Amino acid sequence: MRTLAFTFGLILTAAAWGQWTEPQLFPVAHGNAIQGPWISNDNLRMYAAFSGYIFVSERASLDSAWHSFHTVGNHVNGALRQESPCESPAGDTLYFMADGREPCYGSYDIYYTIRTDSGWFGPIYNCGPNINGQYREWSVGISRDGMKLLICSDRIPGGVLYLYYSDKQPDETWGPLISFGPNINNWALFGEASHGSLSIDNATLVFSGLRSRNGDIYISHYRDSTWSLATYVPEPVTTLQWRECDPCFGPDGRTLYFVSDRDAHPFGTQLYVTEDTAVSITDPRPVMPQQIEPALFGQVQDQHLHLTLVGGNLTGRYRLKLFDVLGRLVQQTEIKMNLEENALRGDFVLPELPSGTYMADLQYRQTHFSTRFTVMR
Repeated sequence: MRTLAFTFGLILTAAAWGQWTEPQLFPVAHGNAIQGPWISNDNLRMYAAFSGYIFVSERASLDSAWHSFHTVGNHVNGALRQESPCESPAGDTLYFMADGREPCYGSYDIYYTIRTDSGWFGPIYNCGPNINGQYREWSVGISRDGMKLLICSDRIPGGVLYLYYSDKQPDETWGPLISFGPNINNWALFGEASHGSLSIDNATLVFSGLRSRNGDIYISHYRDSTWSLATYVPEPVTTLQWRECDPCFGPDGRTLYFVSDRDAHPFGTQLYVTEDTAVSITDPRPVMPQQIEPALFGQVQDQHLHLTLVGGNLTGRYRLKLFDVLGRLVQQTEIKMNLEENALRGDFVLPELPSGTYMADLQYRQTHFSTRFTVMR
């Protein structure tokens, strides 16, 4: 049972951090216990995990009804366990945690895949040693501007899950993990910390504390170059008797999604939605990144694959991988990309491939570009 000191702190927290509306069930239910919700920057896709598989619910517009949850496909759900999905701001990359997928650095690693015209069928990549270590990386989130990756890991001695972040580097790679510090990562106060989510201005952090009753939601603000000591998100979000965890800030600046076993739901934890009424919204549509995303185009002519990377300006040797429609690697090589007429262009002699549709993945360091092409014989 929580002490009187906490009760007093809860009253102060409500005044400091805003007033929250009564949580409501997300309009689309699912038969299994839900974990790790994530809503896209355009507010049109809600991702979550059920029984170790990743699902998504979609809607056509902000005024449309949500469709039923459906799997993102066996291409992503292809290992022992997949959880904690999150989509990049541009909607072209899906990050997630997986167990039993090669290559890996430890028992659980963070991976990502690229969206194709048919969905999440691009090659799946390990995020590499700056993100993954020899132990567990348990959850992943991304800031609404796409510049920070939030990772839960137990890489310190003792096996305790704590929260870290990685900054996107000038070359588009992810830098080394940086701890959120003792006001967040504090076993005595919060237990293990996981499933971090940043507000749209990156100044507020919510996360799961996994010590008391296996789940409470905490909140911290970034002030004077440090994160404040985290406190419980007040009632009616965090309660005494129920489990609340896996929070996710929506892109509108005031909506919070989380899972809870309140209401004694027969299928376990379900997805809830609440709003901070102290935050005003002038436009429910989030501000999307303004940079022009490079685009790769491929054309087959006389047994040659001609590649054009519009928006790219880094000349040099790129790694080229060719995949069939089932995602199987059929060719891997290097290709020289030269700057011609404000675009990068390269040429590759195709091997003897059967007629069909293929995907080309062009990689420079840890940045990937994908396109589809057709072979006719």
